[in-house]
Amino acid sequence: MLDKQAIKRMMALFTDEKVGCVAGEKRIVRNNTDSAAGSGEGAYWRYESYIKQLESGLYTALAAAGELYAIRTKLFLKVEPDSIIDDFVISVKIALSGYKIKYAPMHLPSNRPR
Repeated sequence: MLDKQAIKRMMALFTDEKVGCVAGEKRIVRNNTDSAAGSGEGAYWRYESYIKQLESGLYTALAAAGELYAIRTKLFLKVEPDSIIDDFVISVKIALSGYKIKYAPMHLPSNRPR
């Protein structure tokens, strides 16, 4: 599921011409029947989200996860057909070409920079 404002928040970050990629936030929805593994996955993604938020606030995130990310059309490069982590490859190539990768969490903290 997507947060109702996810796309708007992501697109707003493209007003900075140095932003070439924006990663959206992935959240794991748990229910009462989730296993310990499912709970661990949710904890991992909360941690990953926190790291991406810190990276993005300092300058640029290191990469984007494929569940929800956007790139400037002009920056798209074909990925090798045998690549199994195309989201990582695409976003890293964008960063290596001098553009920033920003992170658009569901709820922006008021005391942290974007």
